[in-house]
Amino acid sequence: MGMFLRRIAVVAIAAVLGGAVTPASAESPPFGAGPGDWTHDGVDAGNSGYNPAERIVNAGNVGKLKQRWSVTPKPGAEGCAPALPAPLVVGGLAYVLDGDGVTALDVGTGRKVWRDAKILDSMDFRRIVFSDGMLVVAGSSCYANSDPDGHLYALDAASGRRLWQVVQEPPVNDLVVDEGTVVTSGWATMTNEDTVIGYNGFDGAKRWTRTGATLAGPVSAGGRALLHDAKGTTAVTVDAGRAVWRSRTRWTPLAASGSTFLAVPDPVGQGDQSGLAAIRAGNGGILWRHEDGADAVSTDGRRVYAVTGDEVTAFHANKGTTLWTRHLNATAGKPVRAGGLLYVTVEQRPTAILSPVDGDLVADRFDRATGHVVVSGGRLYTTDGGTLRAYGP
Repeated sequence: MGMFLRRIAVVAIAAVLGGAVTPASAESPPFGAGPGDWTHDGVDAGNSGYNPAERIVNAGNVGKLKQRWSVTPKPGAEGCAPALPAPLVVGGLAYVLDGDGVTALDVGTGRKVWRDAKILDSMDFRRIVFSDGMLVVAGSSCYANSDPDGHLYALDAASGRRLWQVVQEPPVNDLVVDEGTVVTSGWATMTNEDTVIGYNGFDGAKRWTRTGATLAGPVSAGGRALLHDAKGTTAVTVDAGRAVWRSRTRWTPLAASGSTFLAVPDPVGQGDQSGLAAIRAGNGGILWRHEDGADAVSTDGRRVYAVTGDEVTAFHANKGTTLWTRHLNATAGKPVRAGGLLYVTVEQRPTAILSPVDGDLVADRFDRATGHVVVSGGRLYTTDGGTLRAYGP
């Protein structure tokens, strides 16, 4: 199917009842993200893994938290839906992928506030991101492997109403949402090349396109995103796709803090290049670089926490000097920094809760949590791939 853009300003419930269709431009965002809200999988557009506003869950009570509720969403279409990822948490609602849809839950009780049950029917590469009062939902056709479509939706985050929809010929294999722009990346079979497209987050109108390139990772820093192309890496402005700088190294960003990317070289075609590096988003200058790489990275602006296999290492954010290292004896997940603590999930083991200052163990609990925890608004959320659990004082 050829590339095309279809914008639909639809209120799902009103459409079912035969109500009027409301243009997207008439919609006002019901609420915005506040301090401590978890708007992206890694907290923010930089995938930093850091929630600086958490004040309730801390070292004094983390060992005493009680499970307040749990939900086990229906599985999605067989062979399409991934394991249950961590939720987003914004404005008193927790957003979860639920079967072939998306559900908003009350963070206090776990009760359903709204659900769009079929928005991701038979889709994989599922993503949800909160932006400007809207929930951006992305997925790709699961059963059309030879010519999959990419699907983008914007929902009113408070009610779940559909505001606009885009169907594009490239699948959505990666996603960056920042600067009021939704950026997708995928292989377009019609043109036989990688394609990156930027859409206006408010109404879904196409803003820019770059062919022969892919998003290097779901990370934005200083309003820049990194693209891989035939010549290496190109940093572009998220809102306009304008090239800012280039590098022959194919950098893959894992996280960002302010205007600094934390990235590793793509292992394909890089020769003997390796190692985690801090890169200025504005000009591509390298602040520091280590010989060792990383599987996952988070940062609180003071320290960089890098996971490699079963090992967590903290580096000085500005100098790159090693501060401490801790072995966890099993594969570790993405670190999360919140409330004076560092949380690291450990495969088939309790989550390691560490001091971010020296790596000392504060507690270990929340058995078999996968991916990463979410700590927001006095609640700690875990998923084991099938059930979401919320803990609180």
